Amino acid sequence: METLYIIGNGFDLHHSLPTSYADFNRFVLSNNIELSDTIEEYFTMNLSDHFLWSNFEEDLGSFDWELFHSNHNNIDTNNDNFRPSDTYGLEDELVAEAEEIKQVICSTFEEWIESIDISQARRKLRVLKNSRFISFNYTLLLEEIYNIPQGRVFHIHGDISGNSEELVFGHNKTMDEVPELDEKGDSNRTLFTDSESAAKAPFHSFYKPVGEIINSNTDTFESMKDFKDIYVLGHSLNYIDVPYFKEIHNRSKKSKWHVSFYEDKEKETHLSTLLQIGIPSESINLYKL
Repeated sequence: METLYIIGNGFDLHHSLPTSYADFNRFVLSNNIELSDTIEEYFTMNLSDHFLWSNFEEDLGSFDWELFHSNHNNIDTNNDNFRPSDTYGLEDELVAEAEEIKQVICSTFEEWIESIDISQARRKLRVLKNSRFISFNYTLLLEEIYNIPQGRVFHIHGDISGNSEELVFGHNKTMDEVPELDEKGDSNRTLFTDSESAAKAPFHSFYKPVGEIINSNTDTFESMKDFKDIYVLGHSLNYIDVPYFKEIHNRSKKSKWHVSFYEDKEKETHLSTLLQIGIPSESINLYKL
């Protein structure tokens, strides 16, 4: 049976690559101050251990659509010159502005990844080349520094080679929506229902479609089964990505899981997550990287 390696961002960081979201924050401040201002205004970016944007993907789910809508809504419904059709212009404006926010964040994120120089990185870990790899990273550290054949590496969220679709990143939060009808069957629509929906677009744009990614890569996951050993290197086992691990475990029930942690406090949370996935405790080996 083959060995599977699951590679997270801690793997790149272990090789001294500037791939933390704090590094992305510095890149934005140096290259696009307007984007930094937009993010600061509409998103709640958490501060953890003095690192800005430490949970950037999760924080994309904090988009303040109500403030976004309010900042663009100059319509006074009490004005004698008010016309209901004025709301169409507001909706169009918000659609355009929402798309701009999405495009600028995505393009800047890609520019940041492209700017990361891996040429000076050196191998620090021993990995078996004839293994299979699932990488959550966008860099080509495995292929270019460890000389792993491209066909053995599945970049589950895309990579910077340009051979895949756009890079995938984001949150997994949901938003409560007002139903079309109330309990009496009357419409809940208002003059601003459509423009408010347009204002919510950035929130929905950065939803990470984990389920869709699994479903669209069924053949790949099906080919990754019955491993003797699974090594998880530098992945935080965050709740957004847990469905991937469940999918792997369901196809490889007898595997021994060797899971790295960076800080001692992660050891307990990693164990808890792995047990919740359904991996037996006797099949789990935790070690510090």
